[in-house]
Amino acid sequence: MHLPIKKSIALLAVLAVEGACTRAELATLLWDTLDDEAARRNLRRELHRLREAGLHDALASSDDQVALARHVGNDAGEFTAALARDDPPCRLLFDWRARNFAPSEHTEVEVVFEPTASGTRVTVTHSGWAALRPDHPARHGKVGAEHSREVGLWWGALPVAWRLHCTRN
Repeated sequence: MHLPIKKSIALLAVLAVEGACTRAELATLLWDTLDDEAARRNLRRELHRLREAGLHDALASSDDQVALARHVGNDAGEFTAALARDDPPCRLLFDWRARNFAPSEHTEVEVVFEPTASGTRVTVTHSGWAALRPDHPARHGKVGAEHSREVGLWWGALPVAWRLHCTRN
């Protein structure tokens, strides 16, 4: 399945992690710079795109709420449930592909969680870049150490964004 619109992917990710959300919450989260009417219209458009892409049975929606259907499982939900049980996983491994990757191109992300005296150390390793040609668009014109630095900065900023999201909610 190909979802060309990043908002469709973001919508699925929010539903996978957060569970059921009101339409107002989703519209505000995904289109925070638009007025309520325009944001709600965009949400309806994205839900329509997801249904047209073959995900009609994967979505459960009412006039006020949207969720993934009960039969839809996801790793994010299992991960969140493990955290809620205070039984965090020690390792998370997944393939990462940019939108412009060919079907045979992928990289791998490994996230390791290690208990420490003051909390949990999280180590992220993003490997497989060497298999992509130096002029690949996903490298944004950067190669070698410069590209590694950019990837590291991006992964470093992601948990900060999660932390800020968690403290707001």
